[in-house]
Amino acid sequence: MLRTTRTWPRSPAVVAVSDDPAKLWTSAARALGLRAALPLGATADELAAAIRAVHAGLLALHPEALMPSRVGAAAVAEGAPLTAREREIVELMAEGASNRIIALRLAISRHTVKFHVASILAKLGAKSRTGAVAVALRRGLLAV
Repeated sequence: MLRTTRTWPRSPAVVAVSDDPAKLWTSAARALGLRAALPLGATADELAAAIRAVHAGLLALHPEALMPSRVGAAAVAEGAPLTAREREIVELMAEGASNRIIALRLAISRHTVKFHVASILAKLGAKSRTGAVAVALRRGLLAV
């Protein structure tokens, strides 16, 4: 499908759903119009958000597409220290702030927040935002 976009005068933006979105997310695919990569299990809300993001001229990358074990890229190492921005985001997550609220408070896009959250989850070895906050508390990264 992506190869056919080369022949069109103006390539469309492509939103792809795959069993392994990480394999899709290559520079060649992006050059051919790929703007979003989602897993088969993506929710309707995630798909709709990706379409809205692409329509707005943004890229939409599901956290599963960042999984280094699937693409052989350098991993965000579990146990790696959080950046200052990631610590800010964990603090806001601990307050119960949504991605939208975090984005507004830090003057960044929701998509940027999602990337930071994915990195935080990987570094803390957590499967959810709640799990990340719990790990951050145990490690003393958050004041009680």
